[in-house]
Amino acid sequence: MALLDPPVRPAVRATSAALRLTVAGTAWSLPMEAVHAIAEAGGESAPLTPLPLAEPPVEGVAAVGGRPVLQIDLARALAGGLDAPPGTGRILVTVATEAGPLALRVEDARWGGGAAAPRLEFGDRLPWVGEAVPVPQLEAQPCRGADAMLPLLPVHHAGERVALRIDRLDRVERPDSLTPVPGSRDVLLRFGDALLTARPLTGEGAGGAPCALVLRGDAPGEQAALLVERALGVERCPLDRLTALRHSDGVESLWWRREDGEPLRVIDPGPLFGWAATAGGEGRVGKAACWTPPRPARPDVLEVEIAGHAVAFPLALVAGVDEAPFAGGSARLRLAGMRRALPVDRLRPLAADGTAGWRSLTALPPSVAPLFDAARWDATAMRWRFRVNADSLTRIPGNRVAWPAKRALAAARRVWGGGS
Repeated sequence: MALLDPPVRPAVRATSAALRLTVAGTAWSLPMEAVHAIAEAGGESAPLTPLPLAEPPVEGVAAVGGRPVLQIDLARALAGGLDAPPGTGRILVTVATEAGPLALRVEDARWGGGAAAPRLEFGDRLPWVGEAVPVPQLEAQPCRGADAMLPLLPVHHAGERVALRIDRLDRVERPDSLTPVPGSRDVLLRFGDALLTARPLTGEGAGGAPCALVLRGDAPGEQAALLVERALGVERCPLDRLTALRHSDGVESLWWRREDGEPLRVIDPGPLFGWAATAGGEGRVGKAACWTPPRPARPDVLEVEIAGHAVAFPLALVAGVDEAPFAGGSARLRLAGMRRALPVDRLRPLAADGTAGWRSLTALPPSVAPLFDAARWDATAMRWRFRVNADSLTRIPGNRVAWPAKRALAAARRVWGGGS
């Protein structure tokens, strides 16, 4: 697909439900409708791959829910300039923007309700992404039946990882104190001057559970808290990835068949406190795997290693390869319309059946956007492989590299080639 300007979508307006961010000691807010997921930066759920030729505040491409998402050091973006010190945050907040999803690395992120904090605007520091928009307007729909999503909160507790429905979630807190209630598995929580009853997700007593998930009950103003050791962040599960199972003892359970990990058991926290179960989505659970419509076959590609980066060039752009085993141990890749060759470390041709699994790259900065159009996850090396955009780099007639792309590739040759 040719490189196009992002479509104009209405920006998210301020609501009472907001995510409160801490960036370099300053508080900012994001509307809840624009937040796609929250994870640990560089963790198993969002490993980072450096993006060739990208400059700060761009840090690379993270893997969020199996999708490539541009990661930004928000502290550096707000400070401005390449000389600004990098941020120290370890929390990654994925937000929907007009240009696509964007992962923001921050110091802290918590649901703040109507907390008084200025709204985070991207226009001044990240002008190419536009403004924040509601997540449903930007959700990719790769197959039929995957358009409906169920927000879930993966948590760790007592050595087990499960996913909680967040329909009743009001906020996530760290209590000031925990006091066992005699003769009960409940625990008394104190938040400042407020008291609240709570129970651990599993087992007896509070144990080592520093996170309290404050939930809304059936009655107005009714609240209770569920104690867990760690809350990982909100993710959205396609309803057609849910499966209901009946066990030999007659108990039923609901499972999320994750594409990039082990299945997670889905728990509705309401019945744990005697509240009504949350309705919604039952009619779609357990259906067959989604159907992917046929797509036009892309040309075969030549995958190369350049200074630690894995880049795939469509063969339509490749004019030839010069092997040079006795000249530094590297080969040289000649592209159509370019006089000088690009030094590469390794080459690997991929047949038609090896070009599947590419995911679109969005929200890239203008200096990089003409070069790459997609990425594919390499589970062995735990990194993204980037595909060169044949459509934006060529012009008719003939598959010759356009002049803007020549300048970008010339810069790539200097950077990737070690200054040669």
